[in-house]
Amino acid sequence: TDFSMAPDPACTPLTYQFRNLSFNGQTFTWEFGDGTSFTGFAPPQKTYPSVGTYTVKLTVRDPNTCNVTDQITKTLLVAPSTPPMAAFTFSPDPSQENTPTQFFNNSANAIRYKWDFGDGSQSTLTNPQHQYVASAINDVCLIAINTMECADTVCQKVESKIVIYFDVPNAFTPNGDGKNDKLGVRGFGIVKMNFRIYNRWGQLVFQSADPSQGWDGYYQGRLQPMDVYSYTLELEMYTGDRYTKKGDITLLR
Repeated sequence: TDFSMAPDPACTPLTYQFRNLSFNGQTFTWEFGDGTSFTGFAPPQKTYPSVGTYTVKLTVRDPNTCNVTDQITKTLLVAPSTPPMAAFTFSPDPSQENTPTQFFNNSANAIRYKWDFGDGSQSTLTNPQHQYVASAINDVCLIAINTMECADTVCQKVESKIVIYFDVPNAFTPNGDGKNDKLGVRGFGIVKMNFRIYNRWGQLVFQSADPSQGWDGYYQGRLQPMDVYSYTLELEMYTGDRYTKKGDITLLR
């Protein structure tokens, strides 16, 4: 005989669905510790509106077994808690083409957050920035969680406007000064990519499927010499369009 129990302590008001984890049994009697009870295998959802300590008991009876009656008792603490209030704004509003969306968290009584940007991407940052890949109306949701693990959720529709664009710079300077140290694909609307860079002997020195990952000029742990390198680029955009581009890159020091 067993049943699931809500987190201890739980936030008030608590609404919880007890799950019967018992094996066998003919009758099942639930006592929820607040003067209410239920007879049946699966009880309805239970709400505890007030702070308190509740003794929850499940009694299982089966006249066909040696142990006719079995019981299990668990204690549930419903503690006081200031409920969180999830809220956010975003910018730019209205949206602008190929511009990342900055989200501003205006929640109250919360210590951590979960963002769902509506395109399969998520974040746990307080005030995240997100670059969408496709033009869409996105259902963005923020979950705000307080110290008692109570949660509140708010959702808004956020538009993204993406105009397909891509380019590859023709030179870079991997000298460690923090400026133009990596060479990669720049673009918007890219969902799949294969970017390859070769030296003058046809040796593959860099490959990436992620537009955010560029070449730092190193191959097998060594900074490559100043020279002209060739590249091939294969792209698929969120619209389904495919592009191929070839060209040269100059590594400067």
